[in-house]
Amino acid sequence: MTATTGLLPNQLIERRKIMPQIFVDGDDLLYIRNDDQIPQHPYWKTIMGLSVCVESILHPEPDDDGLTDPRFFALLGHWDPDTPSEQEDLLALQMPNPLGSDGAVVEEVVQHLRNFLDEEEITDLIDHIMETNEKIDELEPGEEYTPFSEVTPEDIIGGKK
Repeated sequence: MTATTGLLPNQLIERRKIMPQIFVDGDDLLYIRNDDQIPQHPYWKTIMGLSVCVESILHPEPDDDGLTDPRFFALLGHWDPDTPSEQEDLLALQMPNPLGSDGAVVEEVVQHLRNFLDEEEITDLIDHIMETNEKIDELEPGEEYTPFSEVTPEDIIGGKK
């Protein structure tokens, strides 16, 4: 099976370098933003690299009722420790899935996301999760899903996938 992306191999390589990663564990997501400073394969290198770069953890402010979701927090720090700045960068977000089991957007999660991300990035994140869910739903029984981030340039050029 050959993957079709509409990108030239050098464009694919460049896109993979800046693509954020999303890890799912049950109903929780870890969204790692543009981690081009650390290797993405195998996936645990991304998580290990993130753990080295995190300098602080920020929980969102409580809502009007004084409640906050303990599963939601931001990981702040610097991807490149050699170029520190006074202000920490948002490296990743741990959050509940912003899509409910019915596929609808969970507004409470989106409200928390607005504390950290602009509307365009929130839309891109939700679109990516929806697209991934649709691809998983289309699988035949027993067929495995291979996300775009696991397709290598060699696969596009004429590899074995």
